[in-house]
Amino acid sequence: MNFEAIQKHCMEIYQSAFVWIPKKSLMQKMYAANIKMPKLILGLSNSWGPIELVMQHRSEVMSVAFSQDGSRVVSGSDDTVWIWNATTGEVEAELKGHISRVSSVAFSQNGSRVVSGSYENIVLIWNATTEKVEAELKGHTEAVNSVAFSQDGSRAVSGSDDKTVLIWNATTGKVEA
Repeated sequence: MNFEAIQKHCMEIYQSAFVWIPKKSLMQKMYAANIKMPKLILGLSNSWGPIELVMQHRSEVMSVAFSQDGSRVVSGSDDTVWIWNATTGEVEAELKGHISRVSSVAFSQNGSRVVSGSYENIVLIWNATTEKVEAELKGHTEAVNSVAFSQDGSRAVSGSDDKTVLIWNATTGKVEA
């Protein structure tokens, strides 16, 4: 590879690649007005492909899950649950309500709710639109490590360090089994 060409002409090389960056990317938003480049009309995508996205957290990520339609990603870290746009990588919602590390997250099948489990021994069910807690499920005596919704969204299930699996009514918050 000819590194001399890169050293002497790095801005020209950067600009020639810039024309191919997706139209709705953060790079285009920040720099397009300041860089003189040819306008490309056909063939330029609106956003990066999913493999090229980086969704940056402020802390260690403990759990992630896709929505059923693949349009969103939910992730859990410290005491926060994040909902991300899977196409743009932008944060759609920041769900705050846990007081300890969020160890497991999942979307309901229709994507309207999120369930999260944490080291504080509780499970929260969130409305993914209003960002409000719909139910606080208490019954585990140790950290919750795994959560999921049933296919119809009427029940949630959680697994814990207390060696139990609890099935919850997702509306009433009561343990069913």
